[in-house]
Amino acid sequence: LLFVFAGWGPLDPARWGLPNVRVFRNRSGETLAPLYQASDVLLLPSVGEGFPLVIQEALACGLPVVCGADTAAADPAASALVNGVELDAPVHVTSTAVGAAVEAALSESDPQGASQMRADFAARHYSWDSVIDRHEHLLASLTETERPPTSPRTAP
Repeated sequence: LLFVFAGWGPLDPARWGLPNVRVFRNRSGETLAPLYQASDVLLLPSVGEGFPLVIQEALACGLPVVCGADTAAADPAASALVNGVELDAPVHVTSTAVGAAVEAALSESDPQGASQMRADFAARHYSWDSVIDRHEHLLASLTETERPPTSPRTAP
């Protein structure tokens, strides 16, 4: 397996000196898309991140996702599309559960259909247009107020 890391942070996988690790820095937005598109699975074995953008981007590219169970549950609508694994702290990516989840993701029975389903889901739930529509609907519902019935006017 080739592990590709994009970004920066306190851990530096480039220092590990492993032949199957590649690190890409200074990538964002559209420059990340080729990395997603060249990948077979997104592995995000972290805890306490909510539902990060990296998962939404991976789903938009049709990638299977393996992540911590708490991360998978953070967006209930997407939980059926991501493989959540119980992770111990500190996280051990060599755990049997993580390996089995990655293997399952790599051996999907209908990879093209599953990939399209993930991409379609991401477009419906995470695209700017869908987010704007949901916000407009929410704001409209907040500004709608019930008015008390008007009482008939009486002349003095």
